[in-house]
Amino acid sequence: MAVLFLALFGILAGGLFWLVPRLIQQVATLVNNVPHIVRMIQDTLNHLNQHLSQYDWLKKR
Repeated sequence: MAVLFLALFGILAGGLFWLVPRLIQQVATLVNNVPHIVRMIQDTLNHLNQHLSQYDWLKKR
């Protein structure tokens, strides 16, 4: 019984050791991309704002 438990524990630990670095890498990639994503959103909003400001009925409000 103890051997089975140790085997299961070993498999779980091995899986964690394999998984954690990949998760960290994914998070790091995401964090590195955040400024780029924010800039894209800002550019999109500016673009929309320029288009919407052309309409007079929006200015009157």
